[in-house]
Amino acid sequence: MNSIFGARFYLISSIILLFSFSAPIYCLAEELVNKNELEVEEALSEFDDLEDIGDKPADKNELEVGEALSGFGDLEDTEKPLAESIIEEPSWLQLDGFVRLNGNLNHAHDAPQPGQPDFRGLSQLRTTVKLEVPVTISNDWKALINTQIFYDFSYLAKGRENFSNELLDLYESEAELREFYVNGSLTSDLDVKVGRQIMVWGFADFTRIVDVLNPLDNRVPGVVNVEDIRLPTTMARADYYFGDWRFTGTFIPEILFTKEPVFNSDFAPPFAPTKPEMIPEDFKDFEYGLELKKSFSGGDIAFYWSEFYDDLAVDSGGGTNTTLTHSSIDMAGFAINYVYEDWIFKAETAFLEGFQFSNLPAGHTRSRLDAMLGFEYFGFKDTTITMEIVNRHINNFEPTLERPNDFALENLTQYLGYYTGDFMNDRLHVDALVSPFSGDGSYQGTIQRYSVAYDLNDDLSAQLGWIGYSSGKDYILTEIYQDNDRFYFETKYSF
Repeated sequence: MNSIFGARFYLISSIILLFSFSAPIYCLAEELVNKNELEVEEALSEFDDLEDIGDKPADKNELEVGEALSGFGDLEDTEKPLAESIIEEPSWLQLDGFVRLNGNLNHAHDAPQPGQPDFRGLSQLRTTVKLEVPVTISNDWKALINTQIFYDFSYLAKGRENFSNELLDLYESEAELREFYVNGSLTSDLDVKVGRQIMVWGFADFTRIVDVLNPLDNRVPGVVNVEDIRLPTTMARADYYFGDWRFTGTFIPEILFTKEPVFNSDFAPPFAPTKPEMIPEDFKDFEYGLELKKSFSGGDIAFYWSEFYDDLAVDSGGGTNTTLTHSSIDMAGFAINYVYEDWIFKAETAFLEGFQFSNLPAGHTRSRLDAMLGFEYFGFKDTTITMEIVNRHINNFEPTLERPNDFALENLTQYLGYYTGDFMNDRLHVDALVSPFSGDGSYQGTIQRYSVAYDLNDDLSAQLGWIGYSSGKDYILTEIYQDNDRFYFETKYSF
């Protein structure tokens, strides 16, 4: 086991170091290429004055770079510099990405019980490398390849033997192909996109009502916004345009679930699963979604229908089943946003049917009605203020659903306020998020987060923040999170 870990550790570490050193070299090479391209553009600009000779020049937006430069192939005195021929990227290919170091320092944990992992102090020291390769196949077709690897050195520093294999498998290291798709136009009215991708439904920025198609990375809850933790899954998507409307059909053969904290982690659920989980089979058990969206003067309106599997696996049927199962959910939803002067108003609602519970008899399910109202205000200079209010109501609620294994609330309301401001010529960024919960007439806890980020230059940034969790009366999630207040930091180099 140690030899396998050592091989994996040195492999991932070597890759991370390789990209850490190659990123600055790549940027230097790119700067040299841009300088040479600028010289070529200056040379070409001298020909702009020859408008009276021959036919009228074509519009420059319709010219491809290859066509513009092809006429210089016969000039014997013009030789391409050797350095440029070595480092120049193909016109159809480019490379983007980042190298990032981020960490967490827990300050609210009590000393663990004997034999339990210790999450006090350093709980994350993760180095991440992300590579993104957009490819231009033709004017109408493009592709994207996105991969990411990370290694968390905190477990090595605190002793890997003190943590479970399940926890190490999920938190210590990861190498995965993320987005990988091809998209283009079949006709002037029909676009397609096939491969691993992210599809965002609705207009809410921080909460999810109709946005149900992609899972999330929720291993460290609340530290980053929803837009940064969506996980891609394999989809085949078609968009048909008619007038001001767009109809989108999405087929999802790859069933993936949100990455949640595991038992014996710092955000551990209160009990370990006692039965195996039955996972839907890819390409046999599939999900799908339909969207009808219209843009009008000042806003958008959209209607949604989807069938998908719930992230939560439950011991349904009153504990009589031999496995934990994922409910198959049907959703019908609606979303609208409208821009008025310095305001954006937004609303979403969804009716979801098919939720299974551990404390209901076999074959019995419940439906839920979710709704969101919100706004963004950007009337102050370099400042945005966002408010969102969400209510989730379980229909035909029974007191038995409050029992262990379900811990459900008939009504759960989340209030979210967010502030972001830019200072010092957009180099200093200040963020604040406060999100209290209430349910069934009682306070149910709060998540709050504050951070300051500074752009050292166009490529290098640093961030420092704090996130706090307080519990309430009955909401199981805030009870789990309550001892996990932490400082977090990040440095990031983009290329």
